[in-house]
Amino acid sequence: MLLLNLPKNAYTIPQPTNHLALQNKFGLVSKSPCIFNYNKIDAAGRKSVNNRTILDRVNLILKEATYNGPKGLQPFIKHWNQYEYMLSTDTFNMGGVQSGQCAALNTIMIGSNTDYQKVLFPDLVGIDPDFLVDKINKLYTNKKYKEEVKQYAFESFLTNYSYKAVKQQIINLYKDLT
Repeated sequence: MLLLNLPKNAYTIPQPTNHLALQNKFGLVSKSPCIFNYNKIDAAGRKSVNNRTILDRVNLILKEATYNGPKGLQPFIKHWNQYEYMLSTDTFNMGGVQSGQCAALNTIMIGSNTDYQKVLFPDLVGIDPDFLVDKINKLYTNKKYKEEVKQYAFESFLTNYSYKAVKQQIINLYKDLT
């Protein structure tokens, strides 16, 4: 193999998410003040590190929700979309489509180190239990902060990960290359 077909420069384009389809199918007006435990121990060799520690400390203010239903993206989204919060202590840096889905469906993703999380929920990035418990308490007790986090996440989602935004990124990249 001569590697003659490799590009001289690598370009990364985010995976677009159809937020309108998500909202039409899974959007809810009211949500339960619960925290969904997005524990990824079995997902692609990635693991969560602190979920139990964190949830044990916040269970006095927020009820924990988990998912044990049928496999598949739609039943999974239909389950977690009813909750105000999702907790992830995923240590993986790349990706983070789950954060995008949360932003589109008005659920606050707490924790995680993924690329999407850093863009959409920058104030909630990390896996340190003390830091995340403090953030959960602030979100729960400060309604203005909670609404600002949701609004920022959704606006950032539209700017970076919506079909329209990714299409524009591709067009701009093509213009730069030609």
